[in-house]
Amino acid sequence: MYVSSSKPIPTRISASTNAVSPVTATVLMLAVTLVLSTVLLALVLAMVDDGSDNGNGTASLPTGSGTSEDPYLIRSLDDMLTMMDDREGHYALAADIDATSTRFINDGDGFEPMFPFGSSFGGSFDGRQYIITGLYINRPNTNQVGLFGVIGGGATITNITLVDADITGRDRVGGIAGRSTGTIDNCHVSGSVAGANEAGGLLGVNWNVVTRSSSEAQVTATGDMVGGLIGNARTGSGNTVSNSYATGQVSGAEKVGGLIGQNGLVGSAGPADVINCYSTGSVSGTVAGGLIGANGGIVSSSFWDTTASGMGSSAAGTGIGTAAMKSPGTFTSAGWSESTWLLQSGQYPELKVKMA
Repeated sequence: MYVSSSKPIPTRISASTNAVSPVTATVLMLAVTLVLSTVLLALVLAMVDDGSDNGNGTASLPTGSGTSEDPYLIRSLDDMLTMMDDREGHYALAADIDATSTRFINDGDGFEPMFPFGSSFGGSFDGRQYIITGLYINRPNTNQVGLFGVIGGGATITNITLVDADITGRDRVGGIAGRSTGTIDNCHVSGSVAGANEAGGLLGVNWNVVTRSSSEAQVTATGDMVGGLIGNARTGSGNTVSNSYATGQVSGAEKVGGLIGQNGLVGSAGPADVINCYSTGSVSGTVAGGLIGANGGIVSSSFWDTTASGMGSSAAGTGIGTAAMKSPGTFTSAGWSESTWLLQSGQYPELKVKMA
């Protein structure tokens, strides 16, 4: 039968021609989600790391003039970047700092220690009892690792508390600093510290004064001179560690101590005094001591918990059981000052300044 071309043949249009199939819709949704996720990730990374070593944004000059009377006020990790511009300046924290973002910067290396090897901090830093939480450093091939790499002579570091720090370096590793020839007063660390040699919860190497400070950090090292508080307390006139303690687990190879790995230069006549200190953490190593791993200094009125540490011997100090460690009479009879220490029955001694 002939059909005129002026009357087109009706054509049935399949619904699938104009509608999007469920499979295609799913693919499109996934593509859109991927694009949005990529944009969001780029924005987050831009906020976390703007190309600087440690910042969360654009570093700006902190308020203050940098004098002891009017210190620079540090409110963020970005503000800390400015410290490298004035190594002799005076600084103070003006807020708690959440440093958990350091886990995601510098290609996983985390925070770059301020004043690394080849430089040193010579000013003052007062934490004013504010807290830095979640500081992350993962630099297993770097020496002088901590919040500060090197603290120089004449510097004073006070009132700093690091909570849940996670710090890894090679040699001379500590929560506050890898090496210090300054004065450390009322500084405290919790979390973990790891390295090879000269590793401590507070300091890798101390070459001056540490007082009224503590570490609850677990310290793990593959080498020697490893301590709950200080890896290596060096010999020198006026070098002292006083009214301080460590409670974290400590492990290493040789010269491992619950408080200090090596105190002073063994066989030398130079002083390296430890006064009114204690430790309670478990200690393991081939050459290890409950309080001191190896000693060439003078240790007085200082104790370790033989039960908690699992160590019945130490290069120096007095070992006693947990019950005696939690008895105020143990420490008052040793001359410990109750203006410095809170001594309560059934509790280990606590620093009053830490509780302020």
